[in-house]
Amino acid sequence: MESKRNFLTTLDCLDELLRLEEELGNFMEAANIAKLSGEILLEAEMLGKAGNYRDASTLFLCYVFANSLWASGSRGWPLKPFVKKEELLTKARLFAERESKQFYEFVCMEASILSNEQTSLFEMNQCLSTSQRHKSVRGEILSARKIIDAHLNSNTTKYEWTDEWVSDLKQHSEVRLSQNCISVETLLYFWNVWKENVVNIFESLGLDETTQDVKNYSSYGEFCFNYFGVRKQCKNLNLIHALLIPDANWLRAVDDRFIRRTGKLVYVDADQFASAARSYWSSELLSVGTKVLENLEVLYNYSTWKSLSLFCQSKLLVHMFEVSEFLLKLKFLDLRYNAARTLQKFLDISTRQFCSKIFPLDWKKSSTENMVSLRETELSRNLLEEVISTSISIKSEFTYGQIGRVASWILGMGKLTTELYEKIAEKFAVNPPWKAFINNLSGNIGSGFPQDSVPINESQKHVSLVLTLDGALRDTYNAYWGQSDYISPGYFLYLVDRLLILLPKSGLVANPQFPFGATLDYVAYIAQDLLYKKQVTVEWIRKSNINFNEYYPLRGDITSLLPRDFCDVLWRRRKRNQFDISVNVLAEALRKVDNPLVIVKLQRNSSEVSCPDAIFIDMTVNQCREDLLCVLFQRNINSSSIELPSSSNASSNLGSGVDQGLTSQNDEVIGGNPQNNYEHFWDFLDAVDSSAMNFLPNAPRVEVENNIRLITSVLATFHKNPAEGEDVNLCQELNSMLDELRQLSSALNVSNNGSRIGELFVRLNSIRPRVEPLLNQLFLQKDSNSVNEASSSASTIPSGIQNQVDKGTGKAEESEEADEVNTKTPSNSNNREAESKKGKGKAKKGKKGKGRRK
Repeated sequence: MESKRNFLTTLDCLDELLRLEEELGNFMEAANIAKLSGEILLEAEMLGKAGNYRDASTLFLCYVFANSLWASGSRGWPLKPFVKKEELLTKARLFAERESKQFYEFVCMEASILSNEQTSLFEMNQCLSTSQRHKSVRGEILSARKIIDAHLNSNTTKYEWTDEWVSDLKQHSEVRLSQNCISVETLLYFWNVWKENVVNIFESLGLDETTQDVKNYSSYGEFCFNYFGVRKQCKNLNLIHALLIPDANWLRAVDDRFIRRTGKLVYVDADQFASAARSYWSSELLSVGTKVLENLEVLYNYSTWKSLSLFCQSKLLVHMFEVSEFLLKLKFLDLRYNAARTLQKFLDISTRQFCSKIFPLDWKKSSTENMVSLRETELSRNLLEEVISTSISIKSEFTYGQIGRVASWILGMGKLTTELYEKIAEKFAVNPPWKAFINNLSGNIGSGFPQDSVPINESQKHVSLVLTLDGALRDTYNAYWGQSDYISPGYFLYLVDRLLILLPKSGLVANPQFPFGATLDYVAYIAQDLLYKKQVTVEWIRKSNINFNEYYPLRGDITSLLPRDFCDVLWRRRKRNQFDISVNVLAEALRKVDNPLVIVKLQRNSSEVSCPDAIFIDMTVNQCREDLLCVLFQRNINSSSIELPSSSNASSNLGSGVDQGLTSQNDEVIGGNPQNNYEHFWDFLDAVDSSAMNFLPNAPRVEVENNIRLITSVLATFHKNPAEGEDVNLCQELNSMLDELRQLSSALNVSNNGSRIGELFVRLNSIRPRVEPLLNQLFLQKDSNSVNEASSSASTIPSGIQNQVDKGTGKAEESEEADEVNTKTPSNSNNREAESKKGKGKAKKGKKGKGRRK
């Protein structure tokens, strides 16, 4: 036999040798010959006959994968049907079933992803989750890309909007897609999943085979080979890259000189393949990224057209910045001029529009809890730093307008890097008062204190900061406002407001060495000047190129422009036509217009203030930033203080409580009331017994998927407040049940799969005794006897879920109140116009003096 092999091999009669080996039952030898000939399907058949079911099944999947992308002149994604595709996938499943149950489940999942059957978002996400559990790079990448395409192909009106910053995109996306819903956050999450995998593919292509890092990226390298239909194999002791589809479209990027043929086998040089793969993935990443950016732009335009909340508009700009900056800075991308210009366009949109959202004319809009949370995110800080860097990069001399904008952005975002502070100070050198302020702000104090006084502590440093800001604002206000690009009223008053906020912290009240009273007097003078010299103020507004209608019209009777509820409180406190405005009166008036007074205690020996309508913050007590924010946004505290019934009588109210908790998070279970859904939760298990396994393939998939959604929603609610102690075990049980239900959902999609389904039913029944009492307490209205029985047989409800239930109703109410506040517009602001005369005279740049206000 060996002589026959050598003879046929010498003559290159591999087909005859393969038939001979097959006839003799030497199937592994036949498989090796088929591999040398490039006959992957024949190789898979021989491996199956040899009992190597795992490799046979894997080869069928590889063939289907490559042909779905490149057969018949196709240009790659998306996956497309071809002749015998479903037949080959069935063969892959059959061989996998003979290997092991776990491998069979994996192959069924892969086949489902490669199939061209229409699937829902929920099913796509199920495939992605299963792929991640099996560590399947192919399943994860393809599923993520399918979900991205579903987002990009959806109408704008299909997107759901949330008025809170989502920090856990994965958990949010799990819940949303379990309900077949999409949002901006779900689009960003799956874009991140997909592009991170593509970046890993680039990393794998750049590694030398001998380096240690190859192991870390081996699965991505394997995916890349399979994607292009390339197999690494030895030929005459040399490593070659054999092609499953010799006429694939991607090979057009490879010079024909580097494509070689030996009989039926066609292969390409390794370097040429790597170059072609990098070129393809660069183009693909840029294409998908650009489509995501275009979609974000459409959503942003939609949000402004529909006058959605400032937060919704702002977060779209933040995400637009996130995606465009990533692509512009990615070292792997081959950015030609047009591509770079397109990405820069989106970056410019985000940087140009973001500041007008963060610093609106109506400060109340930017003071909501969600806007505060947005400004604190790293993405927002990076975006604002980009805005500042772009602004100071211009070569021309800085104007008062540019200085005012940059100074406001700095105070609005917090501490910058030392390098950026230095660049700003250098740009502010044209205006010494503002440069002194920037030096103080960065900690590089060189002025601001009286002569012979050296700052020795934080308090004195803060005093120096206040004094330099005071001096810079005086310099700005006294400059000639008619000069080119003078500071706008909005930014100037924002800086004045920051000065007033800084005053108490500086301790100037207790330090007579510094002119605290003079600062307050000057602020009062500015306010009086703006109100009484209406003509000059109107011209200042017009000169700033701001929509004049967005400002309150200037009138002699200022009270006519104030909210009526606010004025009513003040009018009731008149005595003999004199206003008696105490702190309590002012707090009551401000509370009426949803803008509560904030009283801050800075020293332990400060006198106590009794003011029920004000928010009181005690800075002498050690509190974290989150605690302070909770106090400031007091409605959240009030609304979340609903008391839960004890565990002994919990079941009478918990069903509605969980429903409210889920609803307040916009996490409603599909089908309406979670309690009604749960009433049939166990029906699919009760309908099946061990003697009726032939019924299992017909088990109701819809019920299983509804149960998956229900458990996902419960876990999402629980996720808000992590469990401790025994609650952790209950959470793990719920996660185990969710995993088994997902496997059951996948198994029900496959015919002749009764044994696998039966096994899953057995495992679900084993979990049921530990989980059912908990779910009963959550959803069912039961009498006290039932409750006691459940309490004796199971642990109490996890504290994480209980805490979230507590907050349910209040958060829903809060959301409605917040929406009402955000959409409220100043009275009379749209139907009144201030009258003014055009200012006379021409301004010279930099001119200062008393001509500012007359």
